[in-house]
Amino acid sequence: MICDSQHRGLQPLVLHDIQADAEASELTQLLRLVLPLVTDSGGSVLLGRGRPRGTVPDDIDRAWHQCAIDLCGEAGVPLLGFYLATGDGVFRLPEPLTAAS
Repeated sequence: MICDSQHRGLQPLVLHDIQADAEASELTQLLRLVLPLVTDSGGSVLLGRGRPRGTVPDDIDRAWHQCAIDLCGEAGVPLLGFYLATGDGVFRLPEPLTAAS
């Protein structure tokens, strides 16, 4: 979700037909296109990764999360949260350690 400078949702973006084991490069491609526009508007992003089931993030989920943290940090775009969405529920991944400490 692309958000404005007040962190209000403006535009959802959906990557579909992505395999559950897809590398984080799928997210990297999208963020490299979108983040400069978000930076220019002073906005923020809220991200989620969907997969069929499960309640615990796996290594691929954590790689996508780290990719989002790194690219948003490089662009100076606030990452409002990163969620794992499955048929079993929606689960927030933890804040980066620098933000949590």
